[in-house]
Amino acid sequence: MIKNLTFERVAVEDTQATYEFQGMNGDEPVTGLFELNLKRYMELESEGSDEALHHALYWLSPIQSDAQYWAGMRLFFRIYKHYLEQGTYIEQG
Repeated sequence: MIKNLTFERVAVEDTQATYEFQGMNGDEPVTGLFELNLKRYMELESEGSDEALHHALYWLSPIQSDAQYWAGMRLFFRIYKHYLEQGTYIEQG
């Protein structure tokens, strides 16, 4: 299980944001960098697309472990929840 997971928004351009994250999976550090477009995600979701997440989330760092992937997914939905509530990309957490 990932512990001490933190993230920071490193860039925003139009409807896209780039985030960097880090955490620990036991004794192993987990880091990642991804870009997401939540406006695009919401549009595709409303159309019923099964590929919405695939078209809205782009990994900028290679996925090297399941822990890294699931940490990124956890953050994606945390960022998405904030976006739904506030209408903006969260800065850090």
